[in-house]
Amino acid sequence: MLAGAAMALAATPAMAQDDTDRAGDIQFKLLGTAVLPDGKITDIRVNLPGLPATTQTRANDNVTPTIAIEYFISNNISIETIAGMTQQDVDATAGLPVGAELVSNAKLIPATVTAKYHFDLGAVKPYVG
Repeated sequence: MLAGAAMALAATPAMAQDDTDRAGDIQFKLLGTAVLPDGKITDIRVNLPGLPATTQTRANDNVTPTIAIEYFISNNISIETIAGMTQQDVDATAGLPVGAELVSNAKLIPATVTAKYHFDLGAVKPYVG
């Protein structure tokens, strides 16, 4: 029993050392993504028949689960992409009956690819990217 414990302790540093080589590793993460529009959409064409020139809009906020996949090119450099979809509604806040739904159930896919540089500070590994 003592020999087994000694072998386990002896193997621990070797396993920890193997974990430092992250090149080629792939990480899967479950995150949350928030799409929080500022409430103003300026691209509405006000010269459409029946749409008053004073029309103001507001898009709703939405938070959705997101899957992230990160691939390590080297120990310090990785590329990450996220996959998720939110559903937004755009309502009138002025110019039409307030609360009129101008856009219903618009699907948004926040496509993101991020390059990251990871700093190796021991147990903590912050990154920029």
